[in-house]
Amino acid sequence: LKHYAEYLSGEGDSLSASVRIVFIVRRSKYESLVGNETLSRVHSEADKYNDIIQMSFVDSYNNLTLKSVMALKHISRSCANSTAYFLKCDDDTFVNVPNLLHFLLGGSVPLYNDTLDYHDRYTFLVKSPQNRMNDTSGVMYGHQFCNVVPVNDVSSKWYMPSYMYPPESYPKYLSGAGYLLSIDVVQRLYEASLNTTLVYLEDVYITGLCAQRAHITRHHHPLFSFAHSKHLCAFKGSITQHQ
Repeated sequence: LKHYAEYLSGEGDSLSASVRIVFIVRRSKYESLVGNETLSRVHSEADKYNDIIQMSFVDSYNNLTLKSVMALKHISRSCANSTAYFLKCDDDTFVNVPNLLHFLLGGSVPLYNDTLDYHDRYTFLVKSPQNRMNDTSGVMYGHQFCNVVPVNDVSSKWYMPSYMYPPESYPKYLSGAGYLLSIDVVQRLYEASLNTTLVYLEDVYITGLCAQRAHITRHHHPLFSFAHSKHLCAFKGSITQHQ
């Protein structure tokens, strides 16, 4: 916990906790109707902040898997020597960056009275090793789902046709709302995706099927919340909150 102590005290010349936010976007389905104005604004944002990675395929829910695979590819090829961790999250997910840094540095996330009833019982053990991160490799944390059965209702956004995925249940996977990976896991997942049959449910594919092929262990952590909280105080006691 030496690095964590230095982070809290502001001491230590070698410790840096820099965070870079990048938006991954794709072409709009209606881009030809909008004209060049949208592209111009995207390019302007990219030139000013260097925070946009744009893909060439159409932006749709069914293309989320392609979007995440391309993100893994970009990070593996362009950021491997300068990045320790990658947090993927949806655009409707709130990320508590200070809490994330506490967690990454091996510390504990502060527990508030307002959130005692919100988190499960494991969150109370804030000093327990099981709620502290001590690894710098093989890291894969998020809200884990187990024994999920594919949806066969064609009207559902989560519909999974049997020809695309024949098994009766998915492997363990992490919610796509927000999951944390160490850089070595990013590379292993991308390599696994090159030999894994694609399904359009992004979280099932990346953190389930590809992780299974790469023999990567997924870890559930209660501070990566999948619940839709109506209490603002819950945001200060979590790492991610999906809305």
